Amino acid sequence: MIFGIGCDIVECKRFESWIHDMKKCMRFFNQEELFQEDWTDTKKIQHLASRYACKEAFVKALGTGFSDFKLKDVFITPDSFEKPILNVSNKAKKLLDSKISNYNIHVTLSHENSCALAFVVIESLEL
Repeated sequence: MIFGIGCDIVECKRFESWIHDMKKCMRFFNQEELFQEDWTDTKKIQHLASRYACKEAFVKALGTGFSDFKLKDVFITPDSFEKPILNVSNKAKKLLDSKISNYNIHVTLSHENSCALAFVVIESLEL
């Protein structure tokens, strides 16, 4: 059963200055989801934008907004096939677990030149 669905879209342009400001990136992004130095600027921007959109989509699916947790507590890592996996830690995990105890989180990310999109589904495994 679906517990919640969230979708968010952001303009990539918003993240142009972020790729040169690691201090700012470290405030919002988990170390595991930061870009690789050898990527092009365009790829770095799209990478950050899609992951930021995912954080927004997650809180929409959860139905709480950003309630007393850090954005970097919600982060994307790739699985062995490069599929994005949404990870939730610290206070964000406690909030999620207080809402639902048995779940799967599904995520998809997409980006084009000017926009990045994320879609999150929280699936309840409870009967």
